[in-house]
Amino acid sequence: MDSIILSTFGEIKDGKLLIYDKEGLVQTLDNSEDCKVDFILRVRKGTVSQQMRKYYFGSLLREVQKAFFAAGYEYGTDELDDKFRLKALYKEVYNEDLGKIVRERHSLKDSDTEVTTTMMSYYFEYIIRFAAQKLNWSIAFPNEILKAEDITDHQFKTIIKSK
Repeated sequence: MDSIILSTFGEIKDGKLLIYDKEGLVQTLDNSEDCKVDFILRVRKGTVSQQMRKYYFGSLLREVQKAFFAAGYEYGTDELDDKFRLKALYKEVYNEDLGKIVRERHSLKDSDTEVTTTMMSYYFEYIIRFAAQKLNWSIAFPNEILKAEDITDHQFKTIIKSK
């Protein structure tokens, strides 16, 4: 019998495992020959919240885009997302075609993300520090408000010019 990999999703509630596609799982098992199996349960604790995604895509990337623009570079937010994730939010996987280990961006899609809130917080910090150190641009952390004295002179001049 060929190897079968069956993947399904679910959740643990009140100490009980709830499988979302239980009928599909049972049907697959009913149609299988007698064999030995391995069960792997991957618990996703503290995965990225919608609020973190909103901050990242709606605020952080746009601020970084402004910082690059003020420094004379034009990047789209999708391009910045790709560049930053390949630098600081990636996993290393073996690519059989290339015969080597390559970087692969972590997905931020709710259905398949492995990124935890802790990982995302460190990622935010990486981007905010990058903007401050390399682009001389202050960006607020989530739930933080920048005071006037936190804004860099370069950033202030850019804001004044744009008005």
